[in-house]
Amino acid sequence: MKAEAVAFLDATARDGLRSRALATLLVYTGVRISEALVATLADLQHDTGHRVLVVTRKGCKHAKIALRAAVVDAFRAYLGDPTAPETR
Repeated sequence: MKAEAVAFLDATARDGLRSRALATLLVYTGVRISEALVATLADLQHDTGHRVLVVTRKGCKHAKIALRAAVVDAFRAYLGDPTAPETR
C-alpha cells in the first residue's frame, strides 16, 4: 500500500503542482475526492495554530481535517501562500 501511495504521488508530481497538491491531500488525509473538489480557499483555515481544511461530509456535516506538513507544503507550492506558517 505504501509503495502504491509513493508511486501515485510521484506520478502526480510529474503532472504539476496542482495535481501534486490534490494527491497529497487525498493520500495524507483520506478525504473523499468529492470533499476535496468542492473545497474552496476559504475552507483552508487555521485552528489553534494548525492548518485545517473544512470539508462538507455526507449529510452536509462539516468537519475540520488537520493537515500534515507534507500537505501544507504541497498547497504552499501550488498556491504560493506566504502567510502560511512554516511546517519545518
